[in-house]
Amino acid sequence: MSTDRKTDSDPGETGDRRSGKDRRSGDRGRSGDPRRSGSDRRSGKDRRQGRRVKKRIPCEIQVRGQWQPALVLDVSSNGLFVQTRRSIAPGAEVEIRLRLPGRSEPIEILAAVARALRVPPRLASVAQSGLGLKIRSAPNAYYEFVAEFAGDRAAPAPPKPERSPEPAPPKPKFKVHAQQTGSPRSRTLTVGADSLEQAKAVALRQLGEGWTVRDVERI
Repeated sequence: MSTDRKTDSDPGETGDRRSGKDRRSGDRGRSGDPRRSGSDRRSGKDRRQGRRVKKRIPCEIQVRGQWQPALVLDVSSNGLFVQTRRSIAPGAEVEIRLRLPGRSEPIEILAAVARALRVPPRLASVAQSGLGLKIRSAPNAYYEFVAEFAGDRAAPAPPKPERSPEPAPPKPKFKVHAQQTGSPRSRTLTVGADSLEQAKAVALRQLGEGWTVRDVERI
């Protein structure tokens, strides 16, 4: 007598029969911070210029003329991420009003929605729903705040090298005609000096003993 052997398989296992390559690709897509996937693949240069700093700052976001409370989760020199349940289409313009630590007056930032992130409730402990915003205009106070906490302050300028003293202007040139004592031998020297007398003295020092100066003329 034949017996039908039924094997109860787990539907989850049946539906997940994928190749190792497919499973690895899927796992990479699900792992990590959901905000870093997809269109957030930036070059190393872009990441350095927009280094994100995790800062929780209460804020308000204005959409279609209405202000609503929200929470900034991270900031960078070219954008910020705001936690909110509002769903806004990418490309829409929004205004952000926040009060930076140590400042009494709030600042306002004009930004455009780069991406809208909706996180399922089961992942709420890992990431939050919100908006990735690209800054279009912001006051200097915002960039100074980001630079302070991101460590992007400009390196101090190297000390200026000490200037060497200005070279002394060249002295006037003189032509000195000299005669050797007791000899028909004569010489003509060109020397630099401040005056005729100094030119004579310089020439005699160069000639040594036994010479007399017959004439000195400025060149």
